[in-house]
Amino acid sequence: MQQSQTYITANELYQRAAQILEAGSQEGALVNKMLHETLVMACAAGLRNTSYSFGDLNARVDHLCTQCGLSMADTRAVHQMRRHSNSPSPILPEDLTYDVRALCVFISAVFREAIPSFLVGKIPACRIFMTSCARACR
Repeated sequence: MQQSQTYITANELYQRAAQILEAGSQEGALVNKMLHETLVMACAAGLRNTSYSFGDLNARVDHLCTQCGLSMADTRAVHQMRRHSNSPSPILPEDLTYDVRALCVFISAVFREAIPSFLVGKIPACRIFMTSCARACR
């Protein structure tokens, strides 16, 4: 029996990213789940026409980051977002926009499409890694 395949577009994933930003940290576990599911869908799209079989999301993300030529800083940000999204703890408000940025950079690399204008200005232009000490000193 042949399974029907459904394809998701970059625009649909970007729309989900916008919904995550709108929900903000008020929704807690829902935001984590939405972020995680969107990452899983982006990975599925990136690996759709390949014969690769990865056991976990970490391996899929790592392979796609390498294949798409993401910088080390962006790759780290995507992995950090993956860890945040897989955590039962709500994502801190100051981390959420950076996590959505990492997701959008990943989607952009996988689909080879620019981040749409409706997200520009809502997500940071660059990733700034802050230590907990630097956060406490602000």
